[in-house]
Formats: sequence, structure tokens, C-alpha cells
Amino acid sequence: MMETQEGISNQEKEEIIFVSETLPNTRKKSLNLFDSTLLTMGSIIGTGIFLSVGDVVKHLDSIFYSLLMWVLCGLISLGAALCYAELGLLLPSSGGEYAFYVEAYHEILGFAFIECNIFLLRPIGFAILTSFTLETFINSIYSDVDMLTIRTYSVILVIVISFVQCLSDKVSIWIMNALTYLKFVGMAFIVGLALYMLCRGKTENIKDWNFKAKITPMKLACAFYPTMWTYDGFTQLIYFVKEIKNPTKNLVYASVIGIGLVTALYFLINFSYFVIIGVEGMKSFEGVAISIARPYIGKYSVIIAILVSFSSLGSAFGLAYASARIYSDAAKNNNFPLIFSAMHSSSKTLIPAIIIQAIFAIFYLAIPSNLEDFIWYFSGAAWIFYSLAIVAVVVLRFRKPGPRIFKVII
Repeated sequence: MMETQEGISNQEKEEIIFVSETLPNTRKKSLNLFDSTLLTMGSIIGTGIFLSVGDVVKHLDSIFYSLLMWVLCGLISLGAALCYAELGLLLPSSGGEYAFYVEAYHEILGFAFIECNIFLLRPIGFAILTSFTLETFINSIYSDVDMLTIRTYSVILVIVISFVQCLSDKVSIWIMNALTYLKFVGMAFIVGLALYMLCRGKTENIKDWNFKAKITPMKLACAFYPTMWTYDGFTQLIYFVKEIKNPTKNLVYASVIGIGLVTALYFLINFSYFVIIGVEGMKSFEGVAISIARPYIGKYSVIIAILVSFSSLGSAFGLAYASARIYSDAAKNNNFPLIFSAMHSSSKTLIPAIIIQAIFAIFYLAIPSNLEDFIWYFSGAAWIFYSLAIVAVVVLRFRKPGPRIFKVII
């Protein structure tokens, strides 16, 4: 515990005392199956399904092959998540993949993963999501807002998110669940509009599924990448394995239910897009969801834009919530200063880790460049780490051949 000066009241002492997360039973098991499932879904469903689904259609030029790509990538994500579940139950750690790489390969790889996430992927992702949240929200109300204004408000949003997560895990979980519900509202609007059109006999946009479309390996690869990126987030639950009630069952069930429902929702949403605007419309619009809402609800399409911004906010909240565990675990494994493994004695939140994460995100927001360029430069590294974690399942079956709580079929 940190030393305090004389004359400070007991209440004030409680607010500044931190205890190490390495002490037993300091993390509350606060996530039930329902919370874990919503956390999985909320981490996956972001702005991509509302804005950038047209990239898949541009390369495949077919309703059939586009929908098939969404289903296949969902199954791949589910298989990968189950591999993560086996490893998470075998090597439970709030640092996620770090323990997998150290046990299966070498400490150097684990160190590379930690440093890449701490200094690049996580804070850049946090900065991008907060910036996109404010950009979508502000532009839905005002026009021609300069980037400096958006970045300034993004910094404030980073501080607000971090402050809330410092206060209470329970409040953070409640907010993430609420934001996930709002994502469902936006999706329900799109699906409802498609059903309305089908009931009125508007089927001309889905008459030609183009089963004979010429599909090349290059086209498949170009469509595969943005689709899998939209499923990114399937690994987030592994960072909460120590906080899940009855993790031996709920970790697996939440992954299967969550990713299964997301796959079904993605299929429905994309089919709805085809019903409403067709293949050519999908290829033409950048912000698909907002574009299709405008002709039907006019000025009220701003509601969809706001829902899209809340979707991005939910992703930012979930990313920050999970990422703090990486900073904390890195500190416990001597890959980061030990102070960042500390936990508040009352709220049981990882305040130092949350603060340093916010500082890094603000640093990237202060850089006068396109944030999306950063994530494209380093996203390849993320997929390399995902692949190595999946291969680690096979490696550890030879290195640690003992019984498993859960064993994925390979």
C-alpha cells in the first residue's frame, strides 16, 4: 500500500490507497453469461456494419457470394474464439494472449505482443473510435466542422470514458450493455425497413443473386479482409476470464451465443441492404445505413447517424475497458512499470492502467495526421498475433498434454 500523510481523513485515505492486483480475490467476478454475451457482441459490432459493408460487394459483385462471405467469416471468427476459450481456461490471465505466446513460443514474442498493443494498437484504436464517434455525431447536426474541433472533443470523450471506468466496473458494464442495445435499435430499423419493402412487393433489387459471378483469389482476399475486420473484437472476452462467473461454462457459451448472434445479425443486415438499395447502391454509398435512411425518413435520418455514433462509442468503451487489463498484466509480468498493475482498494478498478491508456490515446489524437493510416499500418501485426494464438492451441497440446477444461475440435 502507498504511504499517506498524517492528518488525512479515513475517507480520503480510502480514495488514494491502491492495492496490487496480484493479491488474491481482489478482482470481482461480476460478469454473468448475459453480461459476457453482450460484451462479446458489443465488442464486435461497431461502425463497419453500418458504413463500410459496400467494400465487400465491390469486390464480389454478387448477393450470393457477399452473404456467403459474411457467414464464412462468422464461422471463422467463432472457431478462433473457441481456440481462445481453450487457451484462456488453460492459462487464465487478464493479459489475454500474452500468456499464450510465452507458454507456446518464447517470452520475446509475448513481450512484442504487449509492447505493440500498449504503445500502438490499443491507444490508436481508442483514439480512432472516439474521433469517429464525435465526427459522426457532430456532422449529423452541423456541417463543415473542422478536424481540430473534432479532435478536441475527442480528447474530452477519452477523458470522460476513462473517468467512468475509473469510478466503477459495474457502471462501465451497465453503459456498455446500454450502448449494445442502441446498436440493436439501429439494426432493427434497417431490418424493419427491408421487411416493409418486401411486404409491399419491392423485390426487384434481389431478383438476381449472380451465382455465376467470376470470383478470383484476389477478389476473395480483398473481400475477406474488410469482412473479418468487421468481426474484429471476438478476442475481447478472454481479457475478462478472471471476472466471469463460472468461466468454465460461461466463457464458451458467451463466445458461441455472442458470435452466433452477430453472424445472424450481419447476414440479416446485409440482406436488408440488398433489398433496399441493391448491389449497385451498396457499391455507390460510403455511409450505407445513413444513405438508405435519408429517402425514407428525411431529416429524421439524423437519428440513424446518432445511433451509428453510439455504436462507435460502444466499441470505444469496450476496447478501453479490455485494454486496461493488458497494461495491468504487462506490469505484473515486469514488461511495464509495476505501478500500472495497481488497483483501487475501494472501487477495484485499474486506475493507473486506465490513466496511462488515456494519455497514449490523447497523444495520438494530438498528432496532425490521418489516424486511419496508423491502424492500416499496424493492423497486419494484429492478424499475425491472432494467427499465432490459434496455432498455439496445437503447440500447447504437445507441450502441455494434460486434461483440458474445454477442448476445441481441430
